[in-house]
Amino acid sequence: MTWPTDGVDAAVTRSNGEVCDADDFNDQNTQIRGLQTWLGDGDGELIGDDSNPAHGPGGLSSPVADGGDAIVLASKSTFSSGNLISVVNGRDQNPLEVLTVDFAGYIDAEGLSVDADGVLASPGVRNKVQTVTSSGGEIEVDCRDGLTVTHTLTEDTEVQEPTNAEDGMRLTFIFRGSGSTKDVDFVLLSSGGVGGSTSFPVEVSSSEAFIIDLQYDATLGLWLEVSSNLCTVAVV
Repeated sequence: MTWPTDGVDAAVTRSNGEVCDADDFNDQNTQIRGLQTWLGDGDGELIGDDSNPAHGPGGLSSPVADGGDAIVLASKSTFSSGNLISVVNGRDQNPLEVLTVDFAGYIDAEGLSVDADGVLASPGVRNKVQTVTSSGGEIEVDCRDGLTVTHTLTEDTEVQEPTNAEDGMRLTFIFRGSGSTKDVDFVLLSSGGVGGSTSFPVEVSSSEAFIIDLQYDATLGLWLEVSSNLCTVAVV
């Protein structure tokens, strides 16, 4: 029996009434046992056949060369709601759904949410950095491009309202000074702007960096300041 991508065994049609020749039965039996061995525990038993939770496939291997898809999971119909994948722990005891991939491609696992482009969403973990440049004294930020934003100040700069914000999302801004002292400011948002203790604009010299951590509150419709720090940096 060959791997599916290499072709399949040729079908042989035989008819002998209600009698199954031994060779035909053995051929089918051999292939079934081969599948059981590959999908089972190696002893010819199907997954879970002996009710031993330790038995089952340890992984799937594909002979597809580098650059191909090793494993493809697909639904036969288009989903507009619900989950494409649900991983449940303790199915026979107290089921706990620990990971899902919903119809839109969002992954959710213990507080981690990632969108279909692989970018962390709400509330997420900051593992992607986006570096932005200013144009006309303004910088634009799209939360989908990363939850840590870095910017080297080349002019007085005003941060525009970040797009694609989700409730609970955290954004960290790192502004690096460059040349003469520059101002950092945030545009007023629809419901009152950035709430916090920092007085804007903040002046940042060439030997300083301004770091501010903000969290989005969808109910208030604005970013709240979690912490901020204007620090001196070493000149390399």
